[in-house]
Amino acid sequence: MPALHGLSPRTDAWFVGEVRDLGDALLLRTPDEPTFRYGNALVLPRAPRAGERAAVEARFAAAFADLPAVRHVTVLVDDPAPPDDAFAGWAEAGYEVARNVVRTAAPSAVGADAPGADAPGTDAPGADAPAPDGLTLHPADGDDDWAAVRALQAEDGPPGEARDAYLAFLQERAAFLRRLADGVRPDVRGGWFLARLHGTPVGSLGTYVRGDLGRYQFVHVRAPHRRRGIATALLRYAARHAERHWGARRLVIVGDEGSAADRLYARLGFTATERDVSACRPSPPEAA
Repeated sequence: MPALHGLSPRTDAWFVGEVRDLGDALLLRTPDEPTFRYGNALVLPRAPRAGERAAVEARFAAAFADLPAVRHVTVLVDDPAPPDDAFAGWAEAGYEVARNVVRTAAPSAVGADAPGADAPGTDAPGADAPAPDGLTLHPADGDDDWAAVRALQAEDGPPGEARDAYLAFLQERAAFLRRLADGVRPDVRGGWFLARLHGTPVGSLGTYVRGDLGRYQFVHVRAPHRRRGIATALLRYAARHAERHWGARRLVIVGDEGSAADRLYARLGFTATERDVSACRPSPPEAA
């Protein structure tokens, strides 16, 4: 696999079909999932400068000319400290610009100071109550568990995304991630975890490990059950599992700058290590 420097793009590359070296840029491609925005992306070594957007778009179009179903444009930056004005003006051209904080922690440090250090903690700022009674955590195993994962993720579809297209994307992603959990790639180990409250699925996340580096995926708790300690419990449980079963020594998690999720990660012991910025122009509505 060609070298990537930032922790976010480096671990993103675990979840795509292939990585191609273009010489002055890298290409993430997932031909079986053309609507996977961040699985079909151009990775630049630096943020585009003013006036370079058209050239970058042309480069993206040429790179995916053989995959006409890729109708979006996604540009990642492999720079752990991107400039504050990265992608300035791109939002006005229809792009969604994401600015993220990349945090890391040792598995044993995740939630170590949360209430009830050996039991589920809390994800409510300033609260000290334990997670709700009746909460159970376990790895996803079998068709029913993976169907529950897809159903949870489908509850919060991206704004403006056609529902059918989004559900198809989730189906394809879950199938790939399940194959990854089943060992289709010997260099990546991991799986998915479910939280159930009195038997009903209320949250899930994935954790995958390559070498001794782990990456969280899709941390999600159902809206009616948020701020009750479930996310904290899941993050801690997955961290310990990844350490014991897959040899993780450092875990990576990515959150939107200023978001409630990123504040939670900070409180649970994840240290801000890098910043990550990207831009995505979704597929036009007629392509959905």
